[in-house]
Amino acid sequence: MSNVIGFHHVQITPAPEKFEEFLDFYTTVLEFKVKRKWIGKWSGTDRDCAMLEAPNGVQIEVFTNPNGSRLVGAAIRHISLEVSDVDAMLHKCKEAGCRIVTPTGKDAKDEHSSLIVVDEENYYAMRLGFVEGPAGEIIEFQKEFFEAE
Repeated sequence: MSNVIGFHHVQITPAPEKFEEFLDFYTTVLEFKVKRKWIGKWSGTDRDCAMLEAPNGVQIEVFTNPNGSRLVGAAIRHISLEVSDVDAMLHKCKEAGCRIVTPTGKDAKDEHSSLIVVDEENYYAMRLGFVEGPAGEIIEFQKEFFEAE
């Protein structure tokens, strides 16, 4: 039996001046709830922190980085949120001021340039769309479609 129970959270580190904008975007546009907020200490520096929770219970830990939002050597390429309507989320995020981007973070031509990925051989299809969030993080919206076996 595995000791790993499941995925708990991912941490995103916005610059301190982006903290409230970040929380507002995730709670208003993406409809996460603030599970808790606190002031954390790291390397002797007070940092604004919060734990956000998606409707399915997955969490994002927000921990401000006084050096800005980009971390050198960061390994996480994007976070992916399962949604019921990719196009509606892209539109909602665009209205909130987000850049619509490609999976690599480059500017997309428009919000309709979301990817459609279909693997007919394995009966697996999904629709994907990407935005850049307030801390510079890439957010993927994903809707999976499955064939009945």
